[in-house]
Amino acid sequence: MRNIMTVCCSIILLLSVSGCMVMTPTGPSSVYPAVIYTDMKMPGQMQESISAKTRRYQVLGEVHGQSQTQMILLIAAYGDGSFEAARVDALRKIPGAQDLIDVRVDTEVSSFLTLFNKVVTHVNGKAIKYID
Repeated sequence: MRNIMTVCCSIILLLSVSGCMVMTPTGPSSVYPAVIYTDMKMPGQMQESISAKTRRYQVLGEVHGQSQTQMILLIAAYGDGSFEAARVDALRKIPGAQDLIDVRVDTEVSSFLTLFNKVVTHVNGKAIKYID
């Protein structure tokens, strides 16, 4: 039993170090998490609403939303870390908000021994309501 456990741990370690099972953030400045410990924040992309450029709107206030994905023991990965999930979370903060302008997107990556990983997408911007 001890030999089986040793072999399994060795395989997991080798896969982790080789990058085959490492979660990576997406975006222009992708960085692989470190093998032992990672805690980084990275700038993301600017997003603009196309509708806000063509329609009249009222600014309701500044909002922040986030979404995240997690991976545990290199076995199970779950969550919705998409921009859209973070955007929807931000819009929920102010009743009646329909869209965001002046949007900033950042990514936060945390990892411990590449066995416990978390990637959080942060969305900040101004919530607006369209005036018809």
